[in-house]
Amino acid sequence: MDGIESILRVLEDGHWHPISDLASRIGRSTTITEQIVEFLSEHGLLNYRSSERMVRLDPEFLSLMNQT
Repeated sequence: MDGIESILRVLEDGHWHPISDLASRIGRSTTITEQIVEFLSEHGLLNYRSSERMVRLDPEFLSLMNQT
C-alpha cells in the first residue's frame, strides 16, 4: 500500500490525528508523512492544522468516500 492510500485508510475515521502518530501507523517518517499531508491538503482532501501538526480528512471528501 502506498503512502497516500495508507493515510486515507487511517484518517477514514474522520477524527483529528497528530502527524507523528499518523507517520508511526503508516510506517513512514514524519517528514515524508507531512509532505504527503501537505500535498493532499493543498488539493482539498485533508484539513491540516500545521501549527498543531494535526490532520483529518476533509468532511466533504469523507462523505464522498463513504458513499462508495
